[in-house]
Amino acid sequence: MARQPVFENALRNQWDRKWIVTAEHYSEFSYDPSTKVGAVFVKDDIPLVQGYNGFARGVIDSGGLIVDRKEKILRTVHAEINCICNAAANGIRIQGCKVYLYGMLMCSQCAGAVLQTKPTHITVVLPDGKRVAKWVDSFIVSCEMYQQARVEYDIYRQHWSESAGSYWYESVTNPEDLLDYEEAEYVDGEGRDRLFLIRQLLSQTRRFQKGLQGPFVSCGLPEGTF
Repeated sequence: MARQPVFENALRNQWDRKWIVTAEHYSEFSYDPSTKVGAVFVKDDIPLVQGYNGFARGVIDSGGLIVDRKEKILRTVHAEINCICNAAANGIRIQGCKVYLYGMLMCSQCAGAVLQTKPTHITVVLPDGKRVAKWVDSFIVSCEMYQQARVEYDIYRQHWSESAGSYWYESVTNPEDLLDYEEAEYVDGEGRDRLFLIRQLLSQTRRFQKGLQGPFVSCGLPEGTF
């Protein structure tokens, strides 16, 4: 019998839980050996389109290309973009959806495309132990874009409980919840600068979501930060 996820102290809404589990299910269709990502666009509690990360239709995704990181990145269509493309190919209107993403943070290119669909909310779940350091600079830009577009979003970290035999999900409220300190690049001065920028962005987002933010203050990246 498959283990069922259990959500504690986060994602209390049963529909949010359902669509995150759905996104996780679609992530398993990905042939990517290191990062499997699934996405689903939902409107009025009805799933309109789903997608996962992989090569475009007709492009060979077997052999060395799928395991060579450089070659893979050049060819991979991200889960969110696949959702948008699938919707366009089938004449499905996805404006004003809730977007659920499982497996990885949304990069800035995907964030821009998703924002063009005027989403009402974005929910992201990171698997337990997933490292995000390589994408932090893109994630910082995504956060800034969400705030400028006034789109609320939530990020959760997935954890496995051996004692309960199930998953639980922790709401990300501090940058430390996103970054793995075991990675060397986050113990030097540049790493601390990045953490500081993420802290500013998350702080602005929390204020905005609580309705406390006044005039928007951009948290742009200083030139040469990365």
